[in-house]
Amino acid sequence: MKYKLFIVAATVAAEFLIALVILMNFGAFAAQPNQLLILTNSLLLVIVLVQLYTVNILISIYEKVDGRKK
Repeated sequence: MKYKLFIVAATVAAEFLIALVILMNFGAFAAQPNQLLILTNSLLLVIVLVQLYTVNILISIYEKVDGRKK
């Protein structure tokens, strides 16, 4: 994998930004609990966050398996 470091750095940066947006959305939902769209958007962002975390885990597993082959 040629761009492994770039992918890991980009996903970590995206995870950090998404985590901040999720916290702001939950704060907005706490201020206006009748707006269910805010909660739905936050839950969708949590799903995206889990997918980005899964990409990082799969890259680390690939590095460990690839290191054993050499």
